[in-house]
Amino acid sequence: MEFTVETRCTLEEYRRYNRTVQAVLQKRKQKTIAYLAVLAAAAVLLVWARLTWLLILLAALILVVLPLLVLKSAREVRTAWENNPALRDVTSRFQFGPAEVLVTSDAGEEHRIRYSKLYRLIETKTNFYLMVSPDAGFLLDKSACTEAQQTYIRQKCGGETKKK
Repeated sequence: MEFTVETRCTLEEYRRYNRTVQAVLQKRKQKTIAYLAVLAAAAVLLVWARLTWLLILLAALILVVLPLLVLKSAREVRTAWENNPALRDVTSRFQFGPAEVLVTSDAGEEHRIRYSKLYRLIETKTNFYLMVSPDAGFLLDKSACTEAQQTYIRQKCGGETKKK
C-alpha cells in the first residue's frame, strides 16, 4: 500500500508533540521528581531544626517558583517553534511506501526514513509522532489518514498508544 498524507505544524500541535514526547520518554517526570526530592529534603531539615519561619518561607517560595517553571517551559517550546523555520507553520507531506516513508516539507527539507530505522512511533487520539531519535520526530495528524492508512502506519512503524 502506498499513499501520501499532509500535515500542517501549528504552534498548538507542536506544544502537544512536545508535551507528549516528554511524557512518553519521561523527561518531565524525572525533572519533577528531582525538584520534589530537593524540596522534601529541605522541608525535613527545616522541621528537624525547628525553623518554622523558614519552612513557611520555603512554602511561599514553592508557590512562586512552580508557576514560573511552568511558564518557562511554555516559553521554551514557543521559542523553539518560532526559531525553527522547519517547524513554523510548515506543511509536511508523508509518502508511505513498502519499506520507507519520505517526508518532505514546504521548508525544502526531505527525509527518507526506513521503517526498520524508526526509533519509535507514538500514537495519541489525534496524532502519530514518528520518532527518528529520542529527541526528534515528525508530527502526523491522524485526521488526514483513513482507518486503513492508520492501520498500515501502526503495522509498518510499530506503535505505542498514549491515551490522551
